[in-house]
Amino acid sequence: ARSSRPPSRPGRIIPSSSAKSDRVASVESGDAEAESGEEEAKPQNPQDIMGEAWRAMMETDAGKAMMRAQNRNRASRIYGALAEQFNLNEEERDYFYDLVGEGAGADDQLWMRLIGATTDAERREIVQEYETAAAERRDKVNDFLNDGDDFAAYEAYEARREEYEQLPALREAMQSAGVPLSETQEGQVVEAMYQARVDTGISQRWEGEGVIDQIAEPGMPARFGEDWDTAQAAMDASLGSILQPEQQEAFSEHRNGVKQMVSFGLNMAEAGASRTRAAAEGGGGEGGE
Repeated sequence: ARSSRPPSRPGRIIPSSSAKSDRVASVESGDAEAESGEEEAKPQNPQDIMGEAWRAMMETDAGKAMMRAQNRNRASRIYGALAEQFNLNEEERDYFYDLVGEGAGADDQLWMRLIGATTDAERREIVQEYETAAAERRDKVNDFLNDGDDFAAYEAYEARREEYEQLPALREAMQSAGVPLSETQEGQVVEAMYQARVDTGISQRWEGEGVIDQIAEPGMPARFGEDWDTAQAAMDASLGSILQPEQQEAFSEHRNGVKQMVSFGLNMAEAGASRTRAAAEGGGGEGGE
């Protein structure tokens, strides 16, 4: 029961409303600067028109409010257990979700912006902005938590965010297959997935500046499939001692479905990047028709 939990620890630091307004103003200023370089580009096909319309909507107050709500909801799914561990009250929890939710949403925005960029220099500037914002967000979380042990727990959790984000769907798939994971198994599976991602180098090739190299070279879906299979093989070596055979079978089936969905998204991303390159080279969007 929620009432039986210990009270929130003293010392959490939430910036004043004026500081929050400054943060919002900074984000809006950055958006305006990014927008200024896109004014000359004209959409050439339905996909570009939809992308332009979406970006325009996200610049409105209603669009920004929708994005904040989506990020907070996403953060509650990913970081809910961590917020419970920190014993945050409602105000603290909402502020924490706003902070970490910005990070989860930023990853999606990074891919969208990089696909729409026309030069490597522009892409590197976008990645630099992304990394600077991530560092600032990390400092804000540290200031807010105001506790070394809690911040260390956050850092470890944040490093595994990709795996924790996959956990709800995995949990549901395992339950539907009649082979649910125990709480201990869930933690072990998250760690196995994380170690496979890091040890095989996938995190370097598909995150941050690695995304620039992926977009620049055709064949993203095929490369992703190879990397995925390598990571899955590394995972399987660990999962044999964690999961029962029927659980491992259900896990593999679920992972294959995730692989197919990501591959579909990468095919769309590659098509978008190809249209952008064609437009930059004077080919307009007709090559994609």
